[in-house]
Amino acid sequence: MSVRSVDMQVILQKTAEVMKNQHLDSSKARMQQQQLAQQVQQKTELDGRQVNVLEKTNQPQIRDENKRREKEKKNGRKNDSRENRNGNGKGSNGENRIIDIKI
Repeated sequence: MSVRSVDMQVILQKTAEVMKNQHLDSSKARMQQQQLAQQVQQKTELDGRQVNVLEKTNQPQIRDENKRREKEKKNGRKNDSRENRNGNGKGSNGENRIIDIKI
């Protein structure tokens, strides 16, 4: 089967168009892949910064809580008796000791 010269000219023109379309499609796919990778990287960096900021804000509170617990262990029941003397309004079992009387 031989190709006539007129048909060959049409085929060559179509080949150029097909190659151009394929190149555009492949470059679009490559560009979309790069954009997606960049978005994922930005999100990862943002998440990493947010977690680090959260850890920094909670750290001092944890240290203070640990220090308070250590002091309570050292002082034992001394803190309990001081709280009762200060009049915090609580009984030994946590009930309120203050009574309001209306006449």
